[in-house]
Amino acid sequence: MSVSVREVSGRRALASSLIEPLEGKGEEEQPFRAARLAFMSGDARELRLVFANAASSPLKPFVEVARPELRALGGAAYLWTRAPRFIVSSVQNIFLTALMLPLYVAGFALVLMWRGGGAGRTLLVLLTVPVYYFCAQSALHTEYRYVLVIHYFLFVLAAVSLCRAGDILSGWVRELRARRGPHRGRAAGGLKSRWVL
Repeated sequence: MSVSVREVSGRRALASSLIEPLEGKGEEEQPFRAARLAFMSGDARELRLVFANAASSPLKPFVEVARPELRALGGAAYLWTRAPRFIVSSVQNIFLTALMLPLYVAGFALVLMWRGGGAGRTLLVLLTVPVYYFCAQSALHTEYRYVLVIHYFLFVLAAVSLCRAGDILSGWVRELRARRGPHRGRAAGGLKSRWVL
């Protein structure tokens, strides 16, 4: 049986726990166990205690529920990290697969067009591990943790794309500053006028 504390809207679980029966004991012999769920309510005014069937077998589990108790543990630690965590999570939400795949392809193309030479060797080093995992490991391992290492090599290609985009953007800013940059001239009354971007 899964026990969770959720917001009333049901969108987010604040805490959850799994209650499993002890093996080798019948229904009447199962001991009473306390499920302790520590959670931070945040701005939520109303919460819901949810019991759900988490059994892998077709049997319907049942539990006897004693009186639930709610105890205040005090203020949450590290509340000052709320603003930095919001900024970091907002930036992380930008980098989805829909954005990363074009960055990988653009980085691959940029490394191929590299004028300094050695593009083939660079791509060989960067793509050896991902190609190996795509060809050999994907047929054997389907769990994400086995192929997680692929992304670390592809991140380099995404970084090449982002750095090139930053170079282009900084070039535009320098060009704009050169056009509008500090102009000095004589204003009325002999005073100098200054323009700063």
